[in-house]
Amino acid sequence: MSNLLVLLVAGGLTAQAAEMPVPTTIEVAVRLCVPSASETLYVAKAQAARMFAAAGVEIQWISSSKAPSTSGAWRIAVDLLPQSPKDLQFAGPLAVAYPFQGQSIKIFYDRLQRVDQHPSAALLAHVLVHEITHILQGFDRHSETGIMKGMWTTADYYAMRWRPLLFTSNDVEFIRAGMARHAQSSGVLSSNVAGKP
Repeated sequence: MSNLLVLLVAGGLTAQAAEMPVPTTIEVAVRLCVPSASETLYVAKAQAARMFAAAGVEIQWISSSKAPSTSGAWRIAVDLLPQSPKDLQFAGPLAVAYPFQGQSIKIFYDRLQRVDQHPSAALLAHVLVHEITHILQGFDRHSETGIMKGMWTTADYYAMRWRPLLFTSNDVEFIRAGMARHAQSSGVLSSNVAGKP
C-alpha cells in the first residue's frame, strides 16, 4: 500500500485524494468495422471483462462513445478496423492506443490474422485488455511477462488460448494510479467528496 501511495502522490495526486475511494468502472464502446468478427468480439468482450475483474476493474460495454456518460465513468473508444493504415509508423503492433489523444484505441484485424488466420476470441480479448490498460495507466509501458508484455511470443499466443495471461502486481498498481489520476482530473473524486452523484 505504501508503494501505491507514493506512486499516487508522485503521479500528481494529493494525499487526501489517495485515501478516497477511486471509481473502478469504465465504459468501453467498440465500433466494429469487420462484420465477420461480430461473434468473436462478443466472446472476447466477455473474456476481457473477466480479465479486468481479476484486477478490480469493471468494464461496461456500451454501444456508442458519443452519448455522454450518465455515471461519470471513464469512457474509452475502440475501433476494430479491417486493415492497418499504410502510413502507420510501426510495422508490427496488432493495435495502437492513444492515451494522450482522446482516449482511443485502434485494433487492426489484418494484423490479428497474421498471428491466427481466424483470430480467436482469446487473442482479441488479450489485445483489448492490453490496449485498454495503456489508456488506464496513462502511458506506454510494458512488463516483462503477462498481459502487458511488450511483444508476445509464440508460447504466449498458445498459452492465452487455454487461460488468460495475467497482470503483474505493477500493472495493477499503475492501473489504479491512472484511474485515480483520471478521477481527480475529471472532478469525480471532488464531486464524490461533496456528496454529489
